[in-house]
Amino acid sequence: LVRPLKNLQMRGQLGPPEGITVLSLFDGICAAGVALRAEGICVRRIYLAEIDKERTRIAEAFWRSRSPHTEVIGLEALGARFSGDLSATNTFYSNEKLEEMVKTHGIHLLIGGSPCKEVSSFSRNCYQGLEGKNSSVFDQYSRIYGKLNQYIIKHKSN
Repeated sequence: LVRPLKNLQMRGQLGPPEGITVLSLFDGICAAGVALRAEGICVRRIYLAEIDKERTRIAEAFWRSRSPHTEVIGLEALGARFSGDLSATNTFYSNEKLEEMVKTHGIHLLIGGSPCKEVSSFSRNCYQGLEGKNSSVFDQYSRIYGKLNQYIIKHKSN
């Protein structure tokens, strides 16, 4: 899944030569970052949106130790916040903040991992599907994906 991105980057069709800007939504322990790094994809900047402070620390440590040229930007640095309610419309990033990110640096790749405990058939004790309390981050991913597309199209034509 990641290898085609490397091919696009090598041909100059994915982001600037110094690397892409990634928006990582609730990626947990940075598995997507590990995959990008393993494939040699140059990441210039990564925005981390994670509600768990320990997972944020793990992701920041990963990027800083394995890719020191990558600028790591957490929720707080952007003035974004976790409202405490995963179903709230403005959880993580407001629409204005997303548009500002697109205008300032562009977003070349959106990655994320929805909490799987409540949607996994292996979690018989707590399976709740997408109606689960933590599964509503999927709605945030969908909202952010839609808004990013809208802003990328809007600012590409300018």
